[in-house]
Amino acid sequence: MKDSCEAAYYQNSIWPQQYIGPSRRGICQSTQLMIDNGWRRHNLLGNFHFDPNTGELSEAGRLKVEWILTQSSPNRRTIFIERSIDSEKNAERQESVQQFASDLSSGAVEVRETYVRDHGHRAASVDAVFTGFGAAQRAPVLPPSASSAGAGGAPSN
Repeated sequence: MKDSCEAAYYQNSIWPQQYIGPSRRGICQSTQLMIDNGWRRHNLLGNFHFDPNTGELSEAGRLKVEWILTQSSPNRRTIFIERSIDSEKNAERQESVQQFASDLSSGAVEVRETYVRDHGHRAASVDAVFTGFGAAQRAPVLPPSASSAGAGGAPSN
């Protein structure tokens, strides 16, 4: 009985210290998982990065692969390709990315397929939005001041 009382006292005296370590590890693991998923989405090549007829990289795709291989940190240079239903299309895309990446990089480049979806838009539609927004802007004009209403500075009644 005495041992169980001492054990209970010890557990109560260190509470909550025994739970802090596992809790912190769980938070760090979930944070790392979110960081990894963010990089996966950032390095993802979707439908708009490939020519729909040939499966070759489009200009946007080439620019994105170039950025991934030259600007991202070395441990984050994995290129992810959005997986489609057609396995031949997946193989064409992967071959196109491997070919372009091998021309840019001297080392081996990791290219992986993923089920994560790219929620991007065609460059032409994005450009149309920003061009239309800029064209619809009115010229900045200051409102007329109250003192300029009268001629020669005389008050108007």
